Amino acid sequence: MEHDAVDDALVVAPGPVQRVVVVEHHDAVAQHDDRVAPGDGGVLEDHIGLQAAADAGHRLGQLELQPVLRAAADLRAEADPPAGPSPDETEFRDLAADCATRLRDQLDRPQREPGDWSVPLPAGGCTCDLCAALRDFLAAPDQRTLEWPLAKQRRQHVHTRIDAAEVPVTHVTKRQGSPYVLVLRKTDDLFTREQKARSQADSDLKWLANEWDLAI
Repeated sequence: MEHDAVDDALVVAPGPVQRVVVVEHHDAVAQHDDRVAPGDGGVLEDHIGLQAAADAGHRLGQLELQPVLRAAADLRAEADPPAGPSPDETEFRDLAADCATRLRDQLDRPQREPGDWSVPLPAGGCTCDLCAALRDFLAAPDQRTLEWPLAKQRRQHVHTRIDAAEVPVTHVTKRQGSPYVLVLRKTDDLFTREQKARSQADSDLKWLANEWDLAI
Protein backbone atom coordinates (compact mmCIF):
# COMPACT_ATOMS: atom_id res chain seq x y z
CA MET A 1 0.00 0.00 0.00
CA GLU A 2 1.55 3.29 -1.04
CA HIS A 3 -0.23 5.65 1.33
CA ASP A 4 -3.37 7.50 2.11
CA ALA A 5 -3.58 10.95 3.61
CA VAL A 6 -6.23 13.29 4.88
CA ASP A 7 -5.08 16.70 6.12
CA ASP A 8 -7.04 18.89 8.49
CA ALA A 9 -8.34 22.19 7.17
CA LEU A 10 -6.59 25.35 8.24
CA VAL A 11 -8.76 27.63 10.32
CA VAL A 12 -8.13 30.71 12.37
CA ALA A 13 -7.43 29.65 15.95
CA PRO A 14 -9.85 31.03 18.54
CA GLY A 15 -8.75 32.81 21.69
CA PRO A 16 -5.69 34.98 22.28
CA VAL A 17 -3.29 35.29 19.39
CA GLN A 18 0.03 33.52 19.33
CA ARG A 19 3.08 35.72 18.88
CA VAL A 20 2.99 37.59 15.58
CA VAL A 21 6.24 39.16 14.42
CA VAL A 22 6.17 41.74 11.68
CA VAL A 23 9.50 42.16 9.89
CA GLU A 24 10.61 44.39 7.05
CA HIS A 25 12.81 43.52 4.12
CA HIS A 26 11.59 45.14 0.95
CA ASP A 27 8.01 44.73 2.12
CA ALA A 28 6.42 44.21 5.52
CA VAL A 29 5.20 40.65 5.99
CA ALA A 30 3.78 38.67 8.91
CA GLN A 31 5.26 35.54 10.39
CA HIS A 32 4.01 33.26 13.15
CA ASP A 33 6.21 32.27 16.10
CA ASP A 34 4.77 29.57 18.36
CA ARG A 35 7.61 29.71 20.87
CA VAL A 36 5.98 32.51 22.89
CA ALA A 37 2.95 31.85 25.05
CA PRO A 38 -0.44 33.15 23.83
CA GLY A 39 -1.23 36.62 25.08
CA ASP A 40 2.43 37.71 25.31
CA GLY A 41 2.57 41.50 25.38
CA GLY A 42 5.36 41.64 22.81
CA VAL A 43 3.22 40.46 19.94
CA LEU A 44 4.74 42.93 17.49
CA GLU A 45 8.40 43.84 17.32
CA ASP A 46 8.77 47.31 18.84
CA HIS A 47 10.98 48.72 16.10
CA ILE A 48 8.39 48.11 13.38
CA GLY A 49 5.30 49.81 14.77
CA LEU A 50 1.64 49.51 13.99
CA GLN A 51 1.81 51.28 10.63
CA ALA A 52 4.12 48.64 9.14
CA ALA A 53 1.86 45.94 10.56
CA ALA A 54 -1.16 47.62 9.00
CA ASP A 55 0.62 47.86 5.64
CA ALA A 56 1.43 44.15 5.87
CA GLY A 57 -2.15 43.38 6.84
CA HIS A 58 -3.46 44.83 3.59
CA ARG A 59 -1.54 42.13 1.72
CA LEU A 60 -2.53 39.20 3.91
CA GLY A 61 -5.26 36.63 3.40
CA GLN A 62 -8.03 35.85 5.88
CA LEU A 63 -5.98 33.22 7.71
CA GLU A 64 -3.05 35.56 8.38
CA LEU A 65 -5.05 38.75 8.90
CA GLN A 66 -7.01 37.62 11.94
CA PRO A 67 -3.90 37.02 14.13
CA VAL A 68 -2.50 40.43 13.13
CA LEU A 69 -5.74 42.10 14.25
CA ARG A 70 -5.67 40.20 17.54
CA ALA A 71 -2.07 41.30 18.07
CA ALA A 72 -3.00 44.92 17.38
CA ALA A 73 -5.87 44.66 19.85
CA ASP A 74 -3.45 43.34 22.51
CA LEU A 75 -1.11 46.30 21.93
CA ARG A 76 -3.97 48.77 22.05
CA ALA A 77 -5.19 47.33 25.35
CA GLU A 78 -1.72 47.71 26.88
CA ALA A 79 -1.14 51.27 25.66
CA ASP A 80 -2.19 54.46 27.47
CA PRO A 81 -5.62 55.62 26.26
CA PRO A 82 -5.07 58.18 23.44
CA ALA A 83 -7.06 61.37 23.10
CA GLY A 84 -8.56 60.04 19.89
CA PRO A 85 -8.03 57.28 17.32
CA SER A 86 -4.50 57.30 15.90
CA PRO A 87 -3.81 56.92 12.16
CA ASP A 88 -2.45 53.45 12.86
CA GLU A 89 -5.62 52.44 14.70
CA THR A 90 -7.70 53.76 11.81
CA GLU A 91 -5.70 51.53 9.46
CA PHE A 92 -6.40 48.51 11.63
CA ARG A 93 -10.07 49.38 11.90
CA ASP A 94 -10.23 49.40 8.08
CA LEU A 95 -8.52 46.01 8.03
CA ALA A 96 -10.99 44.70 10.59
CA ALA A 97 -13.91 45.93 8.49
CA ASP A 98 -12.48 44.19 5.41
CA CYS A 99 -11.98 40.99 7.42
CA ALA A 100 -15.56 41.18 8.70
CA THR A 101 -16.87 41.54 5.15
CA ARG A 102 -15.06 38.38 4.09
CA LEU A 103 -16.40 36.49 7.09
CA ARG A 104 -19.97 37.63 6.38
CA ASP A 105 -19.58 36.48 2.77
CA GLN A 106 -18.39 33.10 4.02
CA LEU A 107 -21.34 32.74 6.38
CA ASP A 108 -23.82 33.81 3.69
CA ARG A 109 -22.87 30.93 1.42
CA PRO A 110 -25.37 28.05 1.37
CA GLN A 111 -24.52 25.20 3.69
CA ARG A 112 -23.57 21.88 2.14
CA GLU A 113 -26.52 19.54 1.65
CA PRO A 114 -26.32 16.06 3.21
CA GLY A 115 -25.10 13.65 0.56
CA ASP A 116 -23.34 16.35 -1.47
CA TRP A 117 -19.85 14.89 -1.97
CA SER A 118 -18.55 17.54 -4.35
CA VAL A 119 -15.04 18.67 -3.42
CA PRO A 120 -13.57 21.87 -4.87
CA LEU A 121 -10.07 21.46 -6.27
CA PRO A 122 -8.07 24.70 -5.95
CA ALA A 123 -7.63 26.55 -9.21
CA GLY A 124 -4.30 26.59 -10.95
CA GLY A 125 -1.61 23.95 -11.04
CA CYS A 126 -1.38 21.07 -13.47
CA THR A 127 -3.87 20.78 -16.34
CA CYS A 128 -2.91 17.31 -17.59
CA ASP A 129 -5.44 14.60 -18.43
CA LEU A 130 -4.99 12.96 -15.02
CA CYS A 131 -5.71 16.18 -13.16
CA ALA A 132 -8.72 16.83 -15.40
CA ALA A 133 -10.11 13.39 -14.54
CA LEU A 134 -9.37 13.98 -10.85
CA ARG A 135 -11.18 17.30 -10.98
CA ASP A 136 -14.23 15.63 -12.57
CA PHE A 137 -14.34 12.98 -9.85
CA LEU A 138 -13.98 15.55 -7.07
CA ALA A 139 -16.69 17.77 -8.54
CA ALA A 140 -19.23 14.93 -8.76
CA PRO A 141 -21.74 15.38 -5.88
CA ASP A 142 -23.02 11.80 -6.07
CA GLN A 143 -19.71 9.95 -6.47
CA ARG A 144 -17.71 9.15 -3.36
CA THR A 145 -15.29 6.45 -4.56
CA LEU A 146 -13.20 5.99 -7.68
CA GLU A 147 -11.19 2.87 -8.60
CA TRP A 148 -8.61 3.99 -11.14
CA PRO A 149 -6.14 1.60 -12.86
CA LEU A 150 -2.93 3.59 -13.34
CA ALA A 151 0.77 2.91 -13.86
CA LYS A 152 3.08 3.78 -10.98
CA GLN A 153 4.25 7.19 -12.23
CA ARG A 154 0.71 8.26 -13.03
CA ARG A 155 -0.51 7.10 -9.61
CA GLN A 156 2.26 9.08 -7.96
CA HIS A 157 1.22 12.20 -9.85
CA VAL A 158 -2.32 11.87 -8.50
CA HIS A 159 -1.00 11.22 -4.97
CA THR A 160 1.06 14.41 -5.17
CA ARG A 161 -1.80 16.54 -6.50
CA ILE A 162 -4.20 15.38 -3.76
CA ASP A 163 -1.63 15.98 -1.02
CA ALA A 164 -0.80 19.43 -2.36
CA ALA A 165 -4.47 20.43 -2.60
CA GLU A 166 -5.18 19.14 0.95
CA VAL A 167 -8.58 17.83 -0.10
CA PRO A 168 -10.41 15.34 2.18
CA VAL A 169 -9.75 12.32 -0.01
CA THR A 170 -7.86 9.13 0.82
CA HIS A 171 -5.74 7.61 -1.92
CA VAL A 172 -4.65 4.01 -1.57
CA THR A 173 -3.14 1.60 -4.10
CA LYS A 174 -4.83 -1.80 -4.45
CA ARG A 175 -2.09 -4.11 -5.65
CA GLN A 176 -4.21 -6.29 -7.87
CA GLY A 177 -4.09 -6.67 -11.63
CA SER A 178 -1.91 -4.74 -14.01
CA PRO A 179 -1.67 -1.86 -13.70
CA TYR A 180 -2.46 -1.58 -10.01
CA VAL A 181 -5.63 0.24 -9.02
CA LEU A 182 -5.58 3.61 -7.26
CA VAL A 183 -8.62 3.83 -4.97
CA LEU A 184 -9.82 7.34 -4.14
CA ARG A 185 -12.44 7.91 -1.44
CA LYS A 186 -13.93 11.18 -0.23
CA THR A 187 -14.08 11.27 3.56
CA ASP A 188 -16.56 12.61 6.12
CA ASP A 189 -13.99 15.27 6.91
CA LEU A 190 -15.48 17.13 3.95
CA PHE A 191 -18.52 17.95 6.10
CA THR A 192 -16.60 18.34 9.36
CA ARG A 193 -14.24 20.92 7.88
CA GLU A 194 -17.06 23.08 6.60
CA GLN A 195 -18.92 22.93 9.91
CA LYS A 196 -15.78 23.93 11.82
CA ALA A 197 -15.02 26.70 9.35
CA ARG A 198 -18.51 28.17 9.68
CA SER A 199 -18.36 28.01 13.47
CA GLN A 200 -14.94 29.67 13.48
CA ALA A 201 -16.07 32.36 11.05
CA ASP A 202 -19.04 33.18 13.27
CA SER A 203 -16.80 33.38 16.36
CA ASP A 204 -14.23 35.57 14.58
CA LEU A 205 -16.92 37.90 13.28
CA LYS A 206 -18.36 38.41 16.76
CA TRP A 207 -14.87 39.11 18.12
CA LEU A 208 -14.20 41.69 15.41
CA ALA A 209 -17.50 43.41 16.06
CA ASN A 210 -16.83 43.63 19.78
CA GLU A 211 -13.12 44.53 19.63
CA TRP A 212 -13.20 46.97 16.73
CA ASP A 213 -16.74 48.33 17.22
CA LEU A 214 -18.12 47.04 13.92
CA ALA A 215 -21.73 46.42 12.92
CA ILE A 216 -22.52 42.83 11.96
